Amino acid sequence: MNIDIQANGIPAHKDVHRFVACRTDLALGSMRDQVGLVSVFVDEACEDSETRCRVLIRPSAQPDIIVEGRNANLYAAIHHTLDDAGWTLADSLMRQQSEFIHQQFELIDDQFTRAQPSGLTDRAA
Repeated sequence: MNIDIQANGIPAHKDVHRFVACRTDLALGSMRDQVGLVSVFVDEACEDSETRCRVLIRPSAQPDIIVEGRNANLYAAIHHTLDDAGWTLADSLMRQQSEFIHQQFELIDDQFTRAQPSGLTDRAA
């Protein structure tokens, strides 16, 4: 997984980069193996003196996920936006897995229905 960090109006400080890397790792957890790129853009030149954080997650077999958050505190904006992005990715992966399992059960049900002898009927009907 590659992490790309871009900042506008914020000094490129090593602490910010370390914080983004750590929070990304925590937010994605075991899902990090399914992600090719995480791009974090932090913009301090936002209205109401808030810091805006945008996160783009590019999973291997899913559409891109883009999450945006704002907070008066730089680190809180990064923290909350990365957490939201992690939850969004988890939801997307669970939905994909659920659809796959549903398709597998439909295939099994179709095979079972075709394998029954024609003289048998379903008594529950």
